[in-house]
Amino acid sequence: MKKILVSFLVLIILNCSGSNAISNAIDELQCECDTVESASSYSNDYEWRELSRVATYENDILASCIDVTITEWTTKDDEDRDVFRKIAIDCSIN
Repeated sequence: MKKILVSFLVLIILNCSGSNAISNAIDELQCECDTVESASSYSNDYEWRELSRVATYENDILASCIDVTITEWTTKDDEDRDVFRKIAIDCSIN
């Protein structure tokens, strides 16, 4: 792993346009991220259930290519039980 990291850093240093090297590396990874809203409640045994998914193409998210929870909150269902909700960035490398 260290050899790969050192090689990557040398490539950036030797390349006059380091930002192009980083951009090309990200393009080669083919990282795809989506914004996902999920809910967990009594009605589904508190398993996370996906409610919506929207394709997200923000460079700062793609550069890290990791899953991140943006926000979490709690609402109530019709029987006054807690429904846990979250919005997260779901990334995958293809």
